Amino acid sequence: MSRAHLSRRLSDADTIRLFAEHHIVQVRRRKNGEITKVKHVAWGWMDPKAYYAAQEFHALLPKLIEGGYRVKSALWGMQLSIFGFSVPVGGSIPAYAVSKLALSLAEGHPENAAIWGAALALPFGDIFILEQMLADMIGVSVAVGQGITGAVISGIDIGVAEWTTFLNAFPKF
Repeated sequence: MSRAHLSRRLSDADTIRLFAEHHIVQVRRRKNGEITKVKHVAWGWMDPKAYYAAQEFHALLPKLIEGGYRVKSALWGMQLSIFGFSVPVGGSIPAYAVSKLALSLAEGHPENAAIWGAALALPFGDIFILEQMLADMIGVSVAVGQGITGAVISGIDIGVAEWTTFLNAFPKF
C-alpha cells in the first residue's frame, strides 16, 4: 500500500499571509485535498464550518457595534420642536443614567453603578436605560438586574384598567 500524496508545501510568503490575514497556523487535508481541520492560532484545531462561521461573525461584529453607536447617537441627539423652539429630549437619557450611577455609588452599590456605567458606554446600552426610565415613569420598582417583565411590583397591581388609564393620558393626534 502506498502512502498518500502530501499537499504541496506553501512558500514562506504564503504561510505568513495565511497567518497574518486569517490566523491559520496549519491545515489538515484528506487524500483528495479536502480540508478537514483548520488550526487557528488562538482557538486551536476546529472544523472548517466553525472556522467559516467565526470569520463571518468577525466580519459582522464591527458593523454591529457601529450600528449600536449610531442608535445611541440618534437617541441622544433627539430633539422635540414646540412652537419653533427645540427641546433636547435625548439629553435626558445620559442624564438619567448618570444620576442613577451617582445614586448607586451613594447608596453603596458599586455593582449597580458598574451596570449603569456600562449602559452609558456600550452600544445598545440605551435599551436598558430606556426600559428603566419607562419603569420609573409608570411607577414600577425594577431591580437593576431584571427587566420590566421580571419586575418586582411594590404594592401596585397594574391591570388592564391601569394600562388603559396610562395610555389615555397621552394626547391623541
